[in-house]
Amino acid sequence: MLIQFAVGNECFGIKPSGPLKALLVQAENDHEELAEMRDGVLQGSVLEPSKKKQALDSIWMAGIDDLSGGEFIKRCEVLLRQHQPDIVVIDPLFAYIGGAVNEQESVTRFLRQQLLPMIKRHKCACLLVHHANKPPRELKEWRNPMDLAYAGSGSAEFANAARLIFTLQPTKVEGFFELCAPKRGDRLQWKDEDGQPTKRKLIRHSKKPGILCWDEATEAEFTEAAEHAKQVEEDLGSRVLGLISIPLRENH
Repeated sequence: MLIQFAVGNECFGIKPSGPLKALLVQAENDHEELAEMRDGVLQGSVLEPSKKKQALDSIWMAGIDDLSGGEFIKRCEVLLRQHQPDIVVIDPLFAYIGGAVNEQESVTRFLRQQLLPMIKRHKCACLLVHHANKPPRELKEWRNPMDLAYAGSGSAEFANAARLIFTLQPTKVEGFFELCAPKRGDRLQWKDEDGQPTKRKLIRHSKKPGILCWDEATEAEFTEAAEHAKQVEEDLGSRVLGLISIPLRENH
């Protein structure tokens, strides 16, 4: 997303106002992993060499894994003054909140008293990456998009403070995922394949072997993959049944 936004391109129907400078602050990946992701997107996307250079010149990365709460905000503010990005991505929330995610007091302090005032001072957007809860056991899937607005682990304050929410969840077909915009998603003006308004999109891992990149998927691709997976499962089941039904010879 950041690479596409850096050159002013939309990503999965999310349209930037123009080329955006970005700062990615993260705590989970080392330099080699970040480089692998970067190279995967550059190989998987159709960008001219000049656009690739523009993207790389417009994205800064900072690894912070030793600070949280107010101390993290202070370090982050130094980076915002230095790079002056249009958008800052903080990944993941668990690493930086400095409190219990299920306690509203801790969440409110971090979001409303520390994070939001900081991004307002620097006039930038913030994408806060957070882990989702598992769907309730009695439900095989979330009932509707509004349920997903509160899918983030912990306090409902995360949904209340955010201006817009995206969720990314696996489907029953390996390699296919559902991107949903449960809160204010109608402003994206997404359309399904029949031209009807929707808050959901299918995306998939890249078909290119060894490439770490996301692609938008069609319903036809999803259906074909689901049917193929079902056929493989049935074939495997037939082989297992055939194996266990072989009569045993004496002394074997």
